[in-house]
Amino acid sequence: MSDLGTRAPQPKRQRLGSSRPISLEPIATSEAPAEADTTPSTVTLTTAPPEPTAAPVEPKSSPGPRKAAAAPKTTKAKQPSTTQEAPAGANPQAVETSSAATVGLTLRLGESLYGRLTQYKDAEGLSYPTVVLVAVQSTYSQLPALLAARSIQIDNAGPNLFGLPAQVARRSTTATEPKHQLPIKVSPERRDVLTQIVQSTGASSLNELVCTALEAFLPEPV
Repeated sequence: MSDLGTRAPQPKRQRLGSSRPISLEPIATSEAPAEADTTPSTVTLTTAPPEPTAAPVEPKSSPGPRKAAAAPKTTKAKQPSTTQEAPAGANPQAVETSSAATVGLTLRLGESLYGRLTQYKDAEGLSYPTVVLVAVQSTYSQLPALLAARSIQIDNAGPNLFGLPAQVARRSTTATEPKHQLPIKVSPERRDVLTQIVQSTGASSLNELVCTALEAFLPEPV
C-alpha cells in the first residue's frame, strides 16, 4: 500500500509539571537592602488652615411694602362738549325734536345789519330763520356780556317804582337807520328756547337778543 494510506503515528503525550510543590527562592539583587522604617506606622497628616473666606454680603433688606396712601378724592373730569357753555344761571331746555315751523316772528333790523344778514345768507345758501338760530347758538356763551356792554344796569336797591327791567339797552349808533322788517317762522319748540334765553340773559326783548347775536356773528361787510 501507499504511504498515503497509512495513519500518521499518534504523538506521545507528556505530563507537564509535577505534583511536587515548587518553592521559589527570592531573586538576589545587587542593591543594598533597604533600612528598616523606624517611623511609627501611623502617619499624621497636617493640613494648612483653611483660608478665611469673606463673609457673605447680605443684600440690603428692602423696606417692607409701604402702606398705600389713600388716594385723594378726585372729581370725574368732564368730557369736552361740542356745544357752547351755557351762561351762569341759564338753564334753557334744549330741543330734542322739532316740529314744523308754524310760529311766526317779526324782527326789525337796521339797514346795515339787514344787509350783512342777506349777504351771508346768500353766500352760504341758507334761509333767514337758519341764520338767526345759528347766530344765537354760536354766540350763546357771549350773550350776557354782549348785552351788558350795550345796556345800562338799573339799581333796584329801592322799590321799582316804574317797573323797569334790570338793564336797559342803550340807543345804538344805527338807531337812526331805516328799519327792515324780517318775518320768519320757527317751530314752537325752538320758539320756547328763544324765550328762555331772553329771560336768562336779561335781554329786553327777543328782537334785541337776535340783533345782538347777529351783530357779533355776521362778518363785517366787504
